[in-house]
Amino acid sequence: MMLSYWNETYSNLNELFKMLQENPSYAFSEGSVEGSARGKESSDEDEDRPKTSHKFQANLLIYLELLDNFLTLGMKGEESKSAMYLQWLQNESRLLELAEEVMDYYKSLNNTQVQVRLALILLDRLHYKHDSLLKLMRDKSSSTTRKEYYFEQDMKGKIEALAKLVYAHGNTTQKIRATLYQVFRYALHGHYHKARNLFVRVSQQQLHNVKLQIYYNRALAQLGLAAFQCGYTESVVKCLSNMMATLRLREILAQGVLVRKDKSTEQDEVKKLLPYHMHMNLDLVEACYLISAMLIEVPTVAKQRHALADNLSMRYFRKVMQDFERRNVLAIPHDTVKDNVAKAAQRLQDGDWQESFELLKNMSVWKVYRNSKDEVLSRLEEKVKEAGLLAYVHTSLPYYNSYSIRTLSQVFGLNEDCVSKVLARVRLDANK
Repeated sequence: MMLSYWNETYSNLNELFKMLQENPSYAFSEGSVEGSARGKESSDEDEDRPKTSHKFQANLLIYLELLDNFLTLGMKGEESKSAMYLQWLQNESRLLELAEEVMDYYKSLNNTQVQVRLALILLDRLHYKHDSLLKLMRDKSSSTTRKEYYFEQDMKGKIEALAKLVYAHGNTTQKIRATLYQVFRYALHGHYHKARNLFVRVSQQQLHNVKLQIYYNRALAQLGLAAFQCGYTESVVKCLSNMMATLRLREILAQGVLVRKDKSTEQDEVKKLLPYHMHMNLDLVEACYLISAMLIEVPTVAKQRHALADNLSMRYFRKVMQDFERRNVLAIPHDTVKDNVAKAAQRLQDGDWQESFELLKNMSVWKVYRNSKDEVLSRLEEKVKEAGLLAYVHTSLPYYNSYSIRTLSQVFGLNEDCVSKVLARVRLDANK
């Protein structure tokens, strides 16, 4: 659909809606789709409304859903960095503004089923936008009306209100969508526990269509990033290990497709892709998983060389390490996230935690964490120190009868209480 056609359709629909607002004597005589959604719920309301002299056969909800779908299709048909893509993206604000006005109209009619479908349109367009991005858009906006969605000061409260509406009046599929949208937003802002508690409500057996599966995968991936942000390395591995093991992360998150011989199948998969501005940073997802796996595997391998032979959650990490060692033999240059983490793992195995952390710290993926970058790296540094200390103690345990807590504290840059806790863990493991 050409952008000019979309703009013309939007203008006509907006004009029609304004006419409806300005003329209370006008009303829509809606079609079967929306009429069936209203059912008995709004029939009493219609009886209470004043008799109108003008009725139009029209369905605002259907028109808005079509505009929403064609806006997404229009963005998919353009290059992500082109001027035309940006023009399509700018129309998102106009669509959301109209959707809210139409939602208020149906609220006055007490039509909750249509409100639910409009709420899902709003949630779909708002859930992945970080508050810092909204603030940046407000600061750079030249708008005089301030009606755009990014001028909403309490976006968290707005999304929670929309989700509550869906939970109260939606069907099972609609409730699952609202839950996954909320999980993604909580995780995006680092609220791991809130996101996890919501996420456990969704079962994979409830995912009846491809779109739900995509949003489930995105929510799970973002939950893994939130766990990393909070320092829960084991939770990161649990969230991301299955995705990483498939070697199809881009396809699972609907951000790319594999080249196939069957062009019709490939075209069907292209239709499922998300617009570029909704994409997650795949390098960050991969880095968070690999680093978390490194922090778990390096100390465990130092303790028992073959302890993780059957641990499926570490299979992808071990493959990365094997590929790195093979590329070292062939003298192939190293410049990817995998290579940086593999080098950091080797340094950590050698006991050089400082060099290991520097390799991780200098990766470019951390800029995605925006304002929390320093906090994330500080927490990561502590985790690397602890993993280095654990690996050292497990390796040297057969050769020492005792350790100096003060010396270990100085060597690994940890306070003495932390060193004592690590040694206590080693002692408990040894007694098992």
